[in-house]
Amino acid sequence: EIYQCDWSSDVCSSDLSASLYDGKLEGRLTADAEGNRIALKEEIKAVTINPLLRDVADKDILEGRGDVSIDVTMAGATVGAMKRALAGNAAVELKDGAYKGINLAETFRKAASLGTKSGTQGGDSTQKTDFSEMKASFVIKGGVAHNEDLSMKSPFVRVGGLGDIDIGNSRLDYTAKAALVATATGQQGRDDAAGVTIPVRVYGSFDAVKYDIQYGTVFSGIARGLGGLLGSDRNAGKDAGSKDRKS
Repeated sequence: EIYQCDWSSDVCSSDLSASLYDGKLEGRLTADAEGNRIALKEEIKAVTINPLLRDVADKDILEGRGDVSIDVTMAGATVGAMKRALAGNAAVELKDGAYKGINLAETFRKAASLGTKSGTQGGDSTQKTDFSEMKASFVIKGGVAHNEDLSMKSPFVRVGGLGDIDIGNSRLDYTAKAALVATATGQQGRDDAAGVTIPVRVYGSFDAVKYDIQYGTVFSGIARGLGGLLGSDRNAGKDAGSKDRKS
């Protein structure tokens, strides 16, 4: 990179361009010695996200390939201070990947079979929720990235949600809402839990994430579905009985 500096104001900037993690980076970095301020704007196209996150953040939480955009500023005398002062915007769009730590579809199936009503569990690096696509954008203020438009799709679940990722303090508090598309199939091939939405609170430190899953929503939804089916069966029986009496 070639740095261009204005020595009268102690500001240096550089255009960035690189091929990395199977993708292409284009951007610009500006550094202001006064107040240790840094501005970074990057577009990373078709990047393989897992090795990028492992190298940059030492986190093995996402798989997939896609685009990442970052437009942020930070300031401070230490790395920690810079994280807590982080501000700006970011977005990610991935295809054919996975979120690592929990398998939502399998967790819901087990809950339904065991009759579990609620539960909190820790993350499990061997478990993952596959997705065909995932999109999310973030507004960052004071080191906290706020998101309200998560969209993650797979053959089994659709996930939306909102919450905060506290980069400065390495914590998160996020509520995802997972809607079942296909679950353990009921009698006669009916998928009685399909369409039920389960809130999942994801919280804690980055190194010890916990999942609080509100299973009660699953069973109330299934009960409503079964109630409707039973009601239809009863009405069908009444109609058949009425026809028999008339004949």
